[in-house]
Amino acid sequence: MKACIFDMDGTLVDSMMYWENCGALYVKSQGKKADAGLNRILFSMSMDQGADYLIENYLQGYSRSTVINGIIGVLKDAYATKIQLKNGALDFLNKLKKNNIPFALATATDRKLWTACFERLGIAKLFDYTITCGEAGSGKEFPAIYLDAAGKLGTAPEDTVVFEDMAGPVKTAKNAGFIVCAIKDEASKDSFEKIQKIADYFIEDYSQASIHW
Repeated sequence: MKACIFDMDGTLVDSMMYWENCGALYVKSQGKKADAGLNRILFSMSMDQGADYLIENYLQGYSRSTVINGIIGVLKDAYATKIQLKNGALDFLNKLKKNNIPFALATATDRKLWTACFERLGIAKLFDYTITCGEAGSGKEFPAIYLDAAGKLGTAPEDTVVFEDMAGPVKTAKNAGFIVCAIKDEASKDSFEKIQKIADYFIEDYSQASIHW
């Protein structure tokens, strides 16, 4: 291992529960009662689709931009005040630092949401490089974000370990020639078997991670 690239949500931090619940939390903040199955309905929708669904079923008269900004506000508050690191993550990042192994963040989440979270958790200055899918110009169905991060770290894919929690990104990174370590997250439990077949390593948490891969 010469370098590492970390996904954020579900990989470095336990944040997926807030993404899954953000629509219902916003509805409740507006004095409405959210139905029990709302989170499941919204989870597969885009932000625009989800906002339209909430307007039609709960928030008649609201504009799409108002609902989207409200949901983003719920998420921003969660990142700023609630979301915590995965078990063992800080120790592992410090171990990488101590052994002069550079590492980057490669996330689909907008920088405006997670910056305060990283400052609060004391990890903002540990990363050698950070990039979002928006900045890379494509989602994780393409390897651009990983290749960009590896280039900035100065390592080839075959010498770089990518940490991810979802099947799609795991497959993308693996197909691009990276070493892939998948980490268990409740949000991707239905894909555990598929993920384990694709990834080079699979860990429950960072107490099982190694700097010698």
